[in-house]
Amino acid sequence: MAQIINGQEAADLVEGGGTGLLTITDHSVIVGSGTDPVTPITVGTTGQVLLGATSADPVFTTVSDVDTLMIGAGINGAAPPEAASILTSTYSVEVRNFDDATDEDLYFTWQVPFDFTGSTVTFRVITWITNATGPSNEGVAFFLQGASIADGELISSALGTAVKSSYLDQTHVQYDRKATTWSGAVTVTGIAAGETVMFKLYRDESDADDDYAQDIGAEAFQIKYSRLLSS
Repeated sequence: MAQIINGQEAADLVEGGGTGLLTITDHSVIVGSGTDPVTPITVGTTGQVLLGATSADPVFTTVSDVDTLMIGAGINGAAPPEAASILTSTYSVEVRNFDDATDEDLYFTWQVPFDFTGSTVTFRVITWITNATGPSNEGVAFFLQGASIADGELISSALGTAVKSSYLDQTHVQYDRKATTWSGAVTVTGIAAGETVMFKLYRDESDADDDYAQDIGAEAFQIKYSRLLSS
């Protein structure tokens, strides 16, 4: 017969090697809590992984990944930026200069990974100060919108709402690198794993965040998205 201590089986007590709990949530993972009862972690969902945290309990989270699309892969839009050029200061990068007085745009295709999950992405743009007059407490604003194209669908699918990624109040000199902040969620029309997304990237010189009165060189833009891991 199990020994009962204070109304609880001894085997259930932590000091006796037990969990300290009478029940544990089905499918949960438990973590140690010193001499206190173990802590069940909230059950994860399909494709999530357990992510550690310094001095804290781990949590299940959806995995994010980042893809980089180099500016040289861009296809000219209605008002394209300058042709590709090489910016050199000891080392070199390829950029396309986006004008400070005219909205200029490029199109990019992105092959959606087969383990993509969700309906949105976020983005940022990697820029370089190409003009001798760098920004002085000034900023730049880029926008991104996109549509996903499946087999049998037209390349002319309607793009979703454009979302901004910018930097503000920056002071830099020529040849400095500066990335815009990660954007909010960009809803890509009809996005699904395994399809092709058509993105439109453009600088909006009339946006309130864009007050740098010089061209800005863009080297690449990055897309962050969620992945559904499987065994």
